[in-house]
Amino acid sequence: MKYSALLIGLLAASSAAQADWFYRGTSNGWATSALETVSATEFSTCQSFGDNDPRFKIDRFGDWNEAYPGDDVRVDANKSYDIRFFSDSKNITTTEVSSCGDVEPPKDSWFYRGTSNGWAATAMTSTDNLNFCTTQSFANNEPRFKIDHYGDWNEAYPTADFTVTGNASYNICFNASSKAITATPVNSEDTQAPSVSANPAAGTYTSAQQISLSVSDNQDNAPAIYCTTDGSTPSANSSPCNGLTFNATDVVADGVDLSLKVFAVDASGNSAISSFDYIITDAPTDSWYFRGTSNDWQTTLMASAGNDNYCTTQSFGSNNPRFKIDHFGDWTENYPSADVLVDANSTYKICFNAVSKAVTTDKQGCESNCGTDTETLGAVYSATSTTFSIWSPDHSNVKVVVNGVEHNLQAVNDFAGYSQVYQTTVEGDLHLSPYTFLINGVQVRDPYGKMVQPGTGDYEAINIVMDMSRTEPAGGWAARPSLIEREDAIIYEVHVRDFTIDASAGVSAGNNGKYLGMVEAGTTHNGVKTGIDHLKELGVTHVQLLPVYDFATCDGLPDSDPCYNWGYDPRNFNVPEERYSSVPTDYEARAREFKTMVNEFHKAGIRVVMDVVYNHTFDDEMFENISGQYYTATDLSGTGNSINADVPMVSRMIQDSLEYWVDEYGIDGFRFDLIGIFSYQEVEKWGRHLNNQFADRNLLIYGEPWNGYATDPLEGQRVRYGTTHHMADEHIGVFNGAFRESLKGSNDDARTGYMFNNVDAAESGWAIYDGFQGSPYNPNDGRNSTWFRNYAADPEQTINYISAHDNFGLWDKVYLSTSSNVQQNSSHQVISFNPPGDLTYSKRVVNFGMGMVLTSQGIPFIHAGDEFLRTKTNNQQISNPSAWNYGAHGGTHNTYNAPDSFNAIRWSNKADNIATFNYFKQLIELRRKHAGLRMNTSQEVAQYLNVSRPDQFGGQVITGHITDPSDSHNLFIVYNSGNNQTVSLPAGSWTKVADAYGAANAGGLSGNTQVEGSAVTMFTQAK
Repeated sequence: MKYSALLIGLLAASSAAQADWFYRGTSNGWATSALETVSATEFSTCQSFGDNDPRFKIDRFGDWNEAYPGDDVRVDANKSYDIRFFSDSKNITTTEVSSCGDVEPPKDSWFYRGTSNGWAATAMTSTDNLNFCTTQSFANNEPRFKIDHYGDWNEAYPTADFTVTGNASYNICFNASSKAITATPVNSEDTQAPSVSANPAAGTYTSAQQISLSVSDNQDNAPAIYCTTDGSTPSANSSPCNGLTFNATDVVADGVDLSLKVFAVDASGNSAISSFDYIITDAPTDSWYFRGTSNDWQTTLMASAGNDNYCTTQSFGSNNPRFKIDHFGDWTENYPSADVLVDANSTYKICFNAVSKAVTTDKQGCESNCGTDTETLGAVYSATSTTFSIWSPDHSNVKVVVNGVEHNLQAVNDFAGYSQVYQTTVEGDLHLSPYTFLINGVQVRDPYGKMVQPGTGDYEAINIVMDMSRTEPAGGWAARPSLIEREDAIIYEVHVRDFTIDASAGVSAGNNGKYLGMVEAGTTHNGVKTGIDHLKELGVTHVQLLPVYDFATCDGLPDSDPCYNWGYDPRNFNVPEERYSSVPTDYEARAREFKTMVNEFHKAGIRVVMDVVYNHTFDDEMFENISGQYYTATDLSGTGNSINADVPMVSRMIQDSLEYWVDEYGIDGFRFDLIGIFSYQEVEKWGRHLNNQFADRNLLIYGEPWNGYATDPLEGQRVRYGTTHHMADEHIGVFNGAFRESLKGSNDDARTGYMFNNVDAAESGWAIYDGFQGSPYNPNDGRNSTWFRNYAADPEQTINYISAHDNFGLWDKVYLSTSSNVQQNSSHQVISFNPPGDLTYSKRVVNFGMGMVLTSQGIPFIHAGDEFLRTKTNNQQISNPSAWNYGAHGGTHNTYNAPDSFNAIRWSNKADNIATFNYFKQLIELRRKHAGLRMNTSQEVAQYLNVSRPDQFGGQVITGHITDPSDSHNLFIVYNSGNNQTVSLPAGSWTKVADAYGAANAGGLSGNTQVEGSAVTMFTQAK
């Protein structure tokens, strides 16, 4: 049998199990065929397909309003399949069968996981494919368990662990239909012997070891142990050894130095003998490692050259070249105390004497094909010449046309970490000269190009040589705003054009929708501040700009053309987008405008994060004629291609591009689109390199830990929740989609979450309980998996948000979810609804949701306009269903190419919704005032934040008591998703400083106090 599984929706919220589900596909002419019910959440059908492009979907209600997956499921032609659909996870399985005449359901699989088996997956047995059982013996160590479907933690019951009594055995059964669990005590004779373990484990060591023993038993809390060390068999007559330690030293020339044997017996008389043999040998040959800028401070083992000398040869770039020699590669012993400095763009033979600790460096000369050791690839300018370099791993016919003159490139030796590079140097001052690389006679784009001629798009690649020293902002660079800890950040996502294209922005003529419009000060509308002054008033620390590199759509078009795009179609990674420049063909001024924008944000106390899209290109033409190695074998992005950063020179290109934006344009961080396409090991390298190069910057680096709904054979090594903790030392985080959907529900329809008083959608409040703490990663949590929500090894690794440019904005989501009789098609376009009669509750939900984001541990994120109820419906006709849609599939839920009438920010909304703006502003002020809301280690959060989910409220109320010593006040925060409730304040006198409407000031509170429903209430207590 062939068996395949398709995961539909990375973070889709569960649907109600009682829904009717229908098969629709080529095998039944796309009619509706009701699925057979297997269980409450499992449905099936058998279908025989012809050769007419066989495919299908599963359709809820048979009306195309909700269908899975987004793209059709494709199967082989002229074959039959048993199709299974799981309504809770939206999983679809297809099992090939000989025919549809007699299909047996596949065997279901349920696994026991609990303290009795160390939370491993133990298969349960079943005779009817419905009831699954296992027998387990528990010690007295907080005994509890869950039942896990498929053993992958994607579906586990119950929500809270099932607890039992310790030192007892149980027959545990689970009903796969009702999800009922029974645990029946087994009153049988104890026949299980105690288990003994040694620390350290038995084995071979190069130094003396001190061994301790531990013993455990299924029922006896303190089994007795007896030991021998002379090789004899122990018994109850041997020496008692509970609590004793043993020493293993090198006492024999060759063989076992300590043979420790242990007899263990419990109260029931069950006994067992364990043996632990230790061999102590001479230490192995010494190991010394090179670590420096040439290998990104990784460990390179140095070769022994005899006489205690160890050597390596290293090539250095221009990035402050230096190194150390490290014993054992763990930084515990390294030499010399200060870094050894060497010449830039040079190769050295480096030797180290392990006795004297002397370091020698021997600069290596060049013999042939050395080329010029440039600081990077692309066009590297000087006043007298420009060096052109390009990676060409597959072809040797490489040329460059400069000012119409063709020049041949030659292969050069590897340098500064680059390999398979072709290079030539062209004499003269070439500033602003056009150039184009040719590989096998085909024009190719310079992946490192700093400027490009507008309108030279598909299969035409005209780059411009740039002397970037001529593009500095007027008056020079201002000081970068201070950022002590990354958790101090408050991110504001905005699109350059959206921000000021509407006349209500108040910017000067010519600045609307431009870089300079972003930072024009002194603008107002109807008495409220707009533009950059609005951001200063709001109190955010970072702006995250939607793509501002050169993208393909609207290329070369005049301002009079209404063409619009978010910019997730990259063409030139290192070039500022010309659409946002007032002088796109004045290349110096275009770069200077971008730098001026960044500089003016810095003067205003705001840092700049750049949205980068290295995961794919607009079209294969961007790189395919250089080398197919740029791309993965299958499309992981859902756009037609995806970049393969596991190829070292492709990874290096991305790293160099990131470094260029920070170094040249003063960028303060990066938001990665679909960072989940990349292996976390590569992302670690980029983060490590950037943080080493710009150690004083506290750069923000974060991204989306998913891909474009693709099946990835390297899933286990990609950036996911389950791998994020590996990147903690590199200060790399990801968007917390799990917390987002627990708060608001679904992204593109009216299904709701906790902030709408839907506690069940947030796992009875437990998902909010976790998100409040910053979704902390616990390596010992048996639930850890690819998508388990507690993933952040440091609070800075969780970006907390409700809305972003994708999906419905915050107000549109709330408005639709508080409407009635909502009807949508399969593309999430809105067909009809009854608008809410009163917007009071809807506006309260907005405050409640963002109040939780702004008071949770981690880094909060706001989408532009959420703070004054921005709608992305056509011409703001939010009550008109047709205004929610654009084209055949687009609209408010996805405005990536919709016109300004959908996307432009209307600043009149701020004046009309000033109460909502003030709530955001005042909660931000509280966050910036109180260090307890932005603790910067998981250890601090665990020590100083006590989160509670009081049982009497059934998950509607979550409280947090914060006693951070770096805060001048203790804090007590209450999230209440139900009606008004009475809660108990911690001891002492408290002042209420925030409620459903924003800042408050009610002092002298103690004991029991009432908190409002659908609200965040915050209290402070002076220390």
